[in-house]
Amino acid sequence: MEAVFLMTFVFWIKAYFDSDDGNERKYWPSFDATLIHEGLLAIASILACGRLMYFCQHSRLAGPFQTSLEYMGYEILGFLFICFIIILSFATGLTRLYQAYNGMSYVDSSGTKVVQMSSFVSFDQSVKTLFWALFGMSPVEAVDIVMLDLSSSAKSNSTFNQHVFTEGVGHFLYAVYHLLILIVLVNTLIAMMTNSFQNIVNNVNVEWKFARTQMLLTYIDGIILCSSPFNLIYYLVLLCYKKVQKTKRLSNYWKLPVSLEDYHHDPAHYEALMDVIIRRYFKEKNPLETTV
Repeated sequence: MEAVFLMTFVFWIKAYFDSDDGNERKYWPSFDATLIHEGLLAIASILACGRLMYFCQHSRLAGPFQTSLEYMGYEILGFLFICFIIILSFATGLTRLYQAYNGMSYVDSSGTKVVQMSSFVSFDQSVKTLFWALFGMSPVEAVDIVMLDLSSSAKSNSTFNQHVFTEGVGHFLYAVYHLLILIVLVNTLIAMMTNSFQNIVNNVNVEWKFARTQMLLTYIDGIILCSSPFNLIYYLVLLCYKKVQKTKRLSNYWKLPVSLEDYHHDPAHYEALMDVIIRRYFKEKNPLETTV
């Protein structure tokens, strides 16, 4: 999130110094610095608001729910990875099947011009069509084939072929894709998420306490003393401390009260304590398993 905000600030400075000659927005290029800045700012704003979910681990009510969402998020990522592979495979095949029909059209008996849909005429269009098909937003007519009307350019009694086999293959592949994604994978994902949520509910207190302790350790161990953006104050103080540390007269005055060694007097005792805590966590999480 911090990297996205930093990139937003960089492009904002670049857009400030760039000269647009008073052109309106419609004349700007696609990758204008201002447009990139606005896009990155939108992404960073979403990430910043979503950061509030991280602090829900403090709450006894919202903490277990947030922990369950975190575990189920890994399963969703695995599902999306498999979907990505399936979409790429079907997009490659359907593009090879329909790219030769790009731009074809004919005029029906009522005088309406029918044009070949651009759903699978290129690879990027195929990926978009298959992705939105996950949410039922791609029409069935996307795999229909439109042939050129040869009667308008040749003799009036000439006819044109209908590529029934090619269109049938397209409908078959489109149906197989929906069967794999919507019936098999989606229901598998629902079953996996239900199982994970049930396992977390059975150990809700242990999972929540472990996740909360893991978050608090980031502050206790001295890596981050406070949450953003207040951690900037700490880094500014630390920078000033390093600057004035060279002066012996002010070194004692600017000495920071927080030190990592103050918490870990005995590293062996600290490691033994953490080992006992982790073993207790897994023992409570899986009471049927025996620990060595």
